[in-house]
Amino acid sequence: NPMQLPTFLKGAQVQLQRMHLVAKEHGVDVSALCLNFVLSHSRKAKVVIGIDSLNHLKNNVNDLKEYEKVNQLNYALAEIAVEDENILLPFLWKK
Repeated sequence: NPMQLPTFLKGAQVQLQRMHLVAKEHGVDVSALCLNFVLSHSRKAKVVIGIDSLNHLKNNVNDLKEYEKVNQLNYALAEIAVEDENILLPFLWKK
């Protein structure tokens, strides 16, 4: 929820709200949007996903079915990029 972010991630609040709006407008789950956005960028050699249950794995597999739809949304997602490394890199998060 973009409205309930820890203080150190507040700088991405507007972008997260926009991402949720894009997902809703196009009928795609946010998780599918995120996973497929990363997969659609060829400069990424591999994507490692974490799971905490079999259900979580099944959801990720289902999210992959949205690849083509999300790939068509790259223009909208590129407009809401976050550049701040203090937000992008978890090891820099000040908790």
